[in-house]
Amino acid sequence: PAIVFGIPGDSVTAIAIGVLLMKGLTPGPQIFTTDAALVYTLFGSFFLANVLMLFSGFLAILAATRLLRAPRAVLMPMVLALSLVGGYAITASTTAIWIILALGALGFFMERARIPIAPAILGIVLGRILEDNFMVSMLKARGQIAPFFARDESLVLGVLTLALWAFLLLRAGREILRPRPLQRKT
Repeated sequence: PAIVFGIPGDSVTAIAIGVLLMKGLTPGPQIFTTDAALVYTLFGSFFLANVLMLFSGFLAILAATRLLRAPRAVLMPMVLALSLVGGYAITASTTAIWIILALGALGFFMERARIPIAPAILGIVLGRILEDNFMVSMLKARGQIAPFFARDESLVLGVLTLALWAFLLLRAGREILRPRPLQRKT
């Protein structure tokens, strides 16, 4: 679906679509005619990767079971240290270390507040692409909103989107004002 429709199914696919867009390729039905060799090369490489993953995955499972036997007090500092070293190695800047620590703290507090992290990652990955395309669209429309709703289909989709947002906001507000009592499971 990601290559055919250009719609990511998860955060990893969103990153892959972002890479394709940065390379000048537009995912969608036309990619099969404009860049057919690339698409079939991608399919072949995915097939080969899956075959190789059978063997390497089995070896990784054996190694991971031994690694996960380590106490959490030993494992987590190692993960943190490797993350900091990797961030510094990529940018050669101490700013990367501070960004990693700040985002780690943000992720920690999001987990504590039960806010899902995956949508935030999608927003970070797709935000710039969305903003760039929005700016191009606004330039083409000369700053007017009306051209976006000139066709019946876009008007219906726009109204449905606004109705969905309103419904979700009202439901969230109702949950805040009148939370449901907790039910005990017996």
